[in-house]
Amino acid sequence: MKLLLVRAGQEMFGVAADTVIQILEPAIDSNFELDGGRGEVIYRGRRFPIADLRSGGDRAGAAAPAFVLLEQGRRCAAVGVDVAESIRDVADGAVAPLPGFIFARPRRVQGVLEIEGDAVLLLDVGAIL
Repeated sequence: MKLLLVRAGQEMFGVAADTVIQILEPAIDSNFELDGGRGEVIYRGRRFPIADLRSGGDRAGAAAPAFVLLEQGRRCAAVGVDVAESIRDVADGAVAPLPGFIFARPRRVQGVLEIEGDAVLLLDVGAIL
């Protein structure tokens, strides 16, 4: 599976690359608009609710320096991140599930893997959307 690796705060996350439709940097993208009151990103006339990985809150990501726009079926979201780093090809068996009794993570994370010595949390796109 191909993963887009992103950083949010001190953590590294992986998101299925086939769900990513655009990576936006608001400071340089003229097609970007932020509707902070509604907690949405507007990109080329389309609205994406904001999901924030750093706090788990839906509107806190409005101040993010970058957004990853995700789409799966008819659902979409804008995930606030600090930086999008790279796309990596990862074997399906490399992802270990997160036992709920050990990790107090939001349900937006479905597993963990190691890439070049870094722990990468695999995002559950369905739970974000």
